[in-house]
Amino acid sequence: MKFGTSMSFPLALAGKENYSSYLEKLTYIVDVEGLDSIWFADRTTYPFDIQNLYPEKWGKGKMDVNAQKILEPIASLSFVAALTSRLKLGISVLQLPLRHPVLNAKMITTLDVLSQGRVLFGIGVGWMPEEFENMFVNFKNRGGITNEHLELFKILCLSD
Repeated sequence: MKFGTSMSFPLALAGKENYSSYLEKLTYIVDVEGLDSIWFADRTTYPFDIQNLYPEKWGKGKMDVNAQKILEPIASLSFVAALTSRLKLGISVLQLPLRHPVLNAKMITTLDVLSQGRVLFGIGVGWMPEEFENMFVNFKNRGGITNEHLELFKILCLSD
């Protein structure tokens, strides 16, 4: 069995304003304690009114503006990769339809090369219509967009 930790919350909500120092300390602790991986969530934005699936928790007026301070996962993992040579670097879950597929492939393969093959990532289609609106992507087409992106990703990342 393997164990890791997840950075799936906005740092401001954790009371951490000095992000780089906090990530350095967290990475050190995770590495020294023998965990296997560190994971970052992929959120482009947290809409202020997330009403679709979780209205009781995130209904109208219930979103904290500090929630926008969540760090971008690929850039954050690049920072972490420079601090440790052992930890696996995880993205949970990369929302393919919200990002350009060529840029996705380039960024992920670059991180994987520079970290010497330590990248792990899950993919998803996304669940918040409001986030898709914010990114100018059609929520109803997200399944098809994800399939297209997967095919491109295979070509761009897995070919010799």
